[in-house]
Order: sequence, then structure tokens, then C-alpha cells
Amino acid sequence: MLHLPDVIGTIEIFELSGLQALAAEIEAISGVHYEARLFENDGTSGDADQDVGFLVKTSRVQIDSVTQIEKPGCDGTAATCNTFTDPNTNAPALLNDRPPLVLRATVDAATLNPRPVIIVVNHTRSFIDIELVTGEGPRVRAKRKAQAEFLADLLQELQTDNPGIPVMSVGDYNSYQFNDGYTDPISVIKGTPTADDQMVVDASPDLVNPVALLAEASVRQALSSLAVAHFSASIFRSAMPRQSAAAFFKTALCASYLVCLVCRKLETVMFPKILCKVFCEMV
Repeated sequence: MLHLPDVIGTIEIFELSGLQALAAEIEAISGVHYEARLFENDGTSGDADQDVGFLVKTSRVQIDSVTQIEKPGCDGTAATCNTFTDPNTNAPALLNDRPPLVLRATVDAATLNPRPVIIVVNHTRSFIDIELVTGEGPRVRAKRKAQAEFLADLLQELQTDNPGIPVMSVGDYNSYQFNDGYTDPISVIKGTPTADDQMVVDASPDLVNPVALLAEASVRQALSSLAVAHFSASIFRSAMPRQSAAAFFKTALCASYLVCLVCRKLETVMFPKILCKVFCEMV
């Protein structure tokens, strides 16, 4: 189905060794080498947390850098990491349990037409308890709103600081493509924030220039999480000519949870859900 895409964004991987094991199994089956990149969200390996990462086909894509978007020295606590205000306590609380990763890469670096690209992989807060009036409800809604604003700020900064370089945002946004009535993270990330009177949380400011959703019909797949279908498989990019976008990657746009059969052979991977993202259209 995926035809060995050039770059895969992954979610819910415990640690780098598990992602490397998956890459090795893919290579054993297909002969195609992927380089695994993953940062522990709390700086500690061997624990059962969820991390985001990348698998990069280095035969075509040169990795220039991979950066975790967090404060230096972040150890997974509010004391050292980015925070939001928990409305239940009015105190700072950890914002990103799974901080975004930014891949800076060059496609076809060794050719006469090298093309730089920036890709961000995300895994934002789930819907769990979003409907509760008290208790966890207010905290969950505030966190989802704050994470969307954080990501919108990041995308705008990347676009502003890197003019002419495509910026792509992929990941599990745990959000519908429409307003769910509680929060609307996708609208904030796309630069079209929903009005205050149309949802429970206050409206977000317009933080990012509009980005285009690639092949929306292709990625609008109903994914099930706790019996809630949501638009978690999403790809956004900064505006650029269609022909330029198509030139970046050889394979078709695909966004879905990939339950890899090869994972079942790898105890270290712990049967993860791999969120695969292919970052262009069919060429």
C-alpha cells in the first residue's frame, strides 16, 4: 500500500531501539534501508512512554538535522519543559507529552537539483475526558487548545525563517477535520481559527498563514480511537506550486495507522501503531 515511501512519521514508539528494529525488519523484507530517528520525550530510554519519530529512506533523502521542539534540559515535567496553565489549579502544567520533532532534510542532495524540505511530526492530546464539565474536562480542553497554538506558532516560525522551503506538518492530531464543539485544533493549525461562540473553549488567535491540506479526500479516513472516529491522519504543508510538491517524493499520499505485520516479530517494538505519512502526490 505504501510502496516504500521516502519519509515515514511514526507515533507511539517506546524508544529508538524499537524503531531501529522495525527499520531493520523492513530492510530484511524489502532491501530498502531506513534510518530511524527518535528523541525520548523525557530524556529517559527504556520506559513505556510514547514518542514520535522518523524513518527516512536515506538513498534519496539526506538527513540534515532532527530537532525536538522543547526547552533545553526538559525532563518531562512542568518545571523544565513548555507549559500551559491548568484551569483546575491555575498552575503551570506540562504542555507536550510528546514534543514535536522537526526534520530538516534534502531530497536528491547529490544531484543537480537538490531540494530542501522541513517536516514536523506531531502527536497531540487525545479526546479522552474532553466532554466532562468538571474534573479532567477543563484541563483536557485547555491543553488541546494550547497545543494547537504551540504548533501553529512553530509552523509560522519555520515558514518565516525559511522562505522558499516547503514546511510540512504531519501526525496524529487527535482531531476532526471540522469543529467538534469543544476545541478545534485543526482550524488553528490551518490558520483559520474557529469563532469563540462556536465551541466551549475561547477562540485562538490567528497564528499562522493558511497552509494547504494535501489531497484531503485521500487522507480523510475514519480512524477509531476509543470508539471515536477522528481525523488524526493529516498532512499540512506551506503553500507551494503543485509541481514542486509532486517532485519531492515518489509515492502516493497516504495517511493512516499502519498495523505492520513485521512488528509482530519484534518484541522490542511492543506492537506499536505506526502512523505512516507519505509527503507528496503520485508522480
